Amino acid sequence: AGYVHRPHPFGLEHHDIVFERHDRLFPVELHRAVGTPSVAAALPYHELWARSEEVDLGGATARVLAAEDSLVHHVLHAEVQDRDDDFFGLPLRQLHTSVLLSPAWRAAVDTGTIERRFEAAGHIRSLHRHVALGARVFGVPLLPGMWVPRSVERRAIVATWSFALGWPTHVARNLWWALDDDYLDARYGPVRSARARTVRRARHLAGVAADRGRDSLSL
Repeated sequence: AGYVHRPHPFGLEHHDIVFERHDRLFPVELHRAVGTPSVAAALPYHELWARSEEVDLGGATARVLAAEDSLVHHVLHAEVQDRDDDFFGLPLRQLHTSVLLSPAWRAAVDTGTIERRFEAAGHIRSLHRHVALGARVFGVPLLPGMWVPRSVERRAIVATWSFALGWPTHVARNLWWALDDDYLDARYGPVRSARARTVRRARHLAGVAADRGRDSLSL
């Protein structure tokens, strides 16, 4: 009770129903999908539901993701959906959550099974990068026994430097979001030709720069 609907500014179809309360720090998001298409494809609904577990919440019951699915979703959300892997980001909040959950994950999941799931989804590098960052930033082996390629270790080093500098990842990610066709379609309406998309991107960037100046690429 007391929650009100807050329209999502980006029109993201997987969780555009957001509710908030003035006396609560975090909003409540009602998802229509597990995540963006690349995330949802790795987490089929019927499998999630079949493996989900029932928990008691002060007299009420709810179903929660199984430990294995929770791990897969958490890593995919940080590294793939939020594009931290692509843009050398350091998902500090998600890494901290991974560290807190790692004892439960280690007790409940098989490292080889997790790797095969990420391999099948085409996101094995994202898993390795998340594990490498957990070890580098917090000194915690999120999934013991997992071998991380040196190329991924180097990506983790770049991510920590980008975080220390405070701007490279933010600029790259904000440019990507600003020029994403789905976002521009939602804001201005769809266009068909490649030339029209190019013109629309240029006009959008010019408009943002005129409105916000040097703050155009800030968070």
